[in-house]
Amino acid sequence: MALDSFIFKIFPVREFSRTLESLEKTKATSEKVAIVADYLASGSEEDLELKARFLSGQPLPRGSGEPLGFGWSLILEALLEAGALAPGWENSYRSYGDLGEAIFHLLEEKGWKPEGTPVTLGELEEFFREQSLIKGGDSRKRKKLLFLNLLRRLTPLEAKFLLRLISRDMRVGLKENLVEAAISKAFGLSLKKVREANLLISDIGKVALLLSKGKLEKLTLIPGNPFKFMLAETAPSSQELFSKENREYLAEDKYDGIRAQLHASFKKVWLFSRNLEEISGNFPEIVQAMEGFPGEIILDGEIVAFKGRALPFLHLQQRLHRIDPERIKKQIPVSFFVFDLLLLNGDSLLSLPLKERRELLSSLPLPEPLRLAHQEKIRSPEEMEKAFSRSRERGNEGLVLKDPDSPYSPGKRGKQWLKFKKELSTLDCVVVRAEWGHGKRAGLLSDLTFAVRDRKGNLLTIGKAFSGLTDSEIKELTEWFREHALEDEGWGFKVEPKLVIEVAFNGIQRSSRHESGYALRFPRIKGIRKDKTVEEISTIDEVEMIFKEGGFP
Repeated sequence: MALDSFIFKIFPVREFSRTLESLEKTKATSEKVAIVADYLASGSEEDLELKARFLSGQPLPRGSGEPLGFGWSLILEALLEAGALAPGWENSYRSYGDLGEAIFHLLEEKGWKPEGTPVTLGELEEFFREQSLIKGGDSRKRKKLLFLNLLRRLTPLEAKFLLRLISRDMRVGLKENLVEAAISKAFGLSLKKVREANLLISDIGKVALLLSKGKLEKLTLIPGNPFKFMLAETAPSSQELFSKENREYLAEDKYDGIRAQLHASFKKVWLFSRNLEEISGNFPEIVQAMEGFPGEIILDGEIVAFKGRALPFLHLQQRLHRIDPERIKKQIPVSFFVFDLLLLNGDSLLSLPLKERRELLSSLPLPEPLRLAHQEKIRSPEEMEKAFSRSRERGNEGLVLKDPDSPYSPGKRGKQWLKFKKELSTLDCVVVRAEWGHGKRAGLLSDLTFAVRDRKGNLLTIGKAFSGLTDSEIKELTEWFREHALEDEGWGFKVEPKLVIEVAFNGIQRSSRHESGYALRFPRIKGIRKDKTVEEISTIDEVEMIFKEGGFP
């Protein structure tokens, strides 16, 4: 044991990997928490922040401002170049439904031995930071070289968990709430206090480090430090919504954009997305508008492509990750629709009732392109339906119904906020491709690409869905797709166009990704239509008619 402890201090990434391996083999939650608590409490203070963050599946701190920018195609290309992938590797992937596990077994079979000095957690952090900063015309080559240099120094087990960390899914039954519990156990603080701290800081690594130093007593909202958004549940039936007498909601338009926090502090402005990445550079007009704000403020709202009315999300996508957003901002102008005020001049407003926060927000002079989100009071199903129709006429998705007395609860999803949308329509489509699933759907063909017909009977893809079918239906269809496969593409099969499915969706937008020129928004498989043939599926004419009627220009 003494030798093992000595080795772990020299080889911290191996200790990290072996800890994850132990967690993978452990089923009891209490045992997982104990393993992580022991791991966090041991070793140096310098590594504590990285341990907690990496265990939670976060390669970079939330709000770091740069995406990792390292996709699967680049990883596969590098693995092939390193000789880590042999012919038939796809079969291993299909068996495990996890590239990390597949690579682990392939490297083990090859007798892979690491070269050079072992990797430390600090070097792993530096690898992620460098990957996020590499830009330019030769970025793919440089990213691949950086990955290959690291891979050669890793054992098969370390490579397995590196790939999982890149994908942000450690797959060891360890969610962030269990890491919170382990921090509580390791440092003897109440779990409630740890969770409250993580909701405000939103970086489990920093929480662990501050807690170990006893600095969690006076935490509050800080401009520039993103925190978790309050979330909404799906609304039940209108009868349930208004079952209580004199029930009142504040009905806000549900915008089809990017949820964002806007932080401003004395000429410094930040925008953070739902996953707490900084996106300020994509929307310079919003940042510039708030640079003159005389004080500190944190707003919650939605960035929307806007030209007199809200435009579909497809337009907004063209603004993301642009090298020069200034060049496109006139073509695709945006507005920031503000629906909550969370901090004003150093005072946190989280505990105030929504109606009071809204009153304060309404009193502020918001510079364009900031706009106050549309809100109205509703007291009956009839008023809700009218408000919904008006929201759709303004180009929005529906409504978010909010309790006027609700506080703002970061990271919480509850019945104080309820989203109300309607399916736009359904289409009968034929499945043309089936791809292998992941996780619990490993070894099953569960991700389905589907098509409609054109005027000559040709099939044109229009979307991809993986939700709506039961586990038994997916198992049955996997056998069917195998028997009707036309071509093995590695990740799945092109299949005979015979299986007709009914697909529900919330909208249609133009898209160059699909052969039809359109894409369904939030498609869900409603059922298998065994009563229909491919000749009876929906046509491109129907798609275009729904597209025009649905108000998605």
